[in-house]
Amino acid sequence: MGNTNKPLTPAEKKILMSQVKMDYDLFVQMVADGRHMSTTTVTKLSDGTSVTGPVALADGLIDKLGNVDDVRDYLSQRLGRPAVICGIDN
Repeated sequence: MGNTNKPLTPAEKKILMSQVKMDYDLFVQMVADGRHMSTTTVTKLSDGTSVTGPVALADGLIDKLGNVDDVRDYLSQRLGRPAVICGIDN
């Protein structure tokens, strides 16, 4: 398994899909817990498509819309010191 030059065997595909399902189930549970939603609601929202900020806000997946300056300000307040955003500020 892991050789990109050959197709997965049925056994390898079964193992890989099992791992993907475990990761997906963990993701759904973490979002449900963090956003105070049911796993059924999160599953309906997490179909693999991307969503715009306003849609994510309406669906309760984010708290508010903002930009990198808003993030920097939020983090600086939480940290009690100036925040540095890697890849942007350095």
